[in-house]
Amino acid sequence: MLRHTCIESDEAMVIYRGKVKLNENGEAIVEMPSYFKSLTKEDKATVQITCVGRPFGIGYEWNSDYNSFVVYGDAQREISWMVMADRDDPYMQNNRTPVVIKKDGSFKGIKAGYYLDPESYGQPKEKGYKYLITSGKLETETQELGKVDNAKSNAKEQSTVKELKKPKNIK
Repeated sequence: MLRHTCIESDEAMVIYRGKVKLNENGEAIVEMPSYFKSLTKEDKATVQITCVGRPFGIGYEWNSDYNSFVVYGDAQREISWMVMADRDDPYMQNNRTPVVIKKDGSFKGIKAGYYLDPESYGQPKEKGYKYLITSGKLETETQELGKVDNAKSNAKEQSTVKELKKPKNIK
C-alpha cells in the first residue's frame, strides 16, 4: 500500500525532494519513485533546482519516460531539487472535489451550520455530518444533478452526488 500525506494546497499535489552532487561532467541523474508515472500527470510536473553554496548556472532535462531527469551545472557541486506534480491516479480522477464548496446542500449535502470535524472548532459532535448520518437523523438519497452554467459558458456538467435531506424534526 502506498500512503501519502498531503500539504495544504488548492491542488491535489505530490512533492518529492532531495539533494544530489554533480559528477565531474557537471551532471547528475535524479530517479523518481517507480510509481511516479502512475500517480501523477508526469508530463506537467515542475522541477525546481537550487544550488547549494555559492550561486552557479544550473538546469535540468526530463528523460523521455519521465522516470528521471538530468541536472546540469558546475562539476562536483551540490544542488537541492524538488518535483511537484498534480496527483492524477484513478482515485483522484473519480474523487476530485471543487476547491470552494457552497454550503447550500448542492455538493454531497454540505450545508451551513454543520462541520466535518465539529470538535476541532469547539462545537458539539451533534453539529457534525458524521453524527447526523450515523445517528439516523439525516436520510440520504442519490440523485442526478444537472448544472447549467450561466451566459459565460455553454458547458453542461452532470454528476451524481449524495444529497442529505433535512431532518424530519426540524422546521
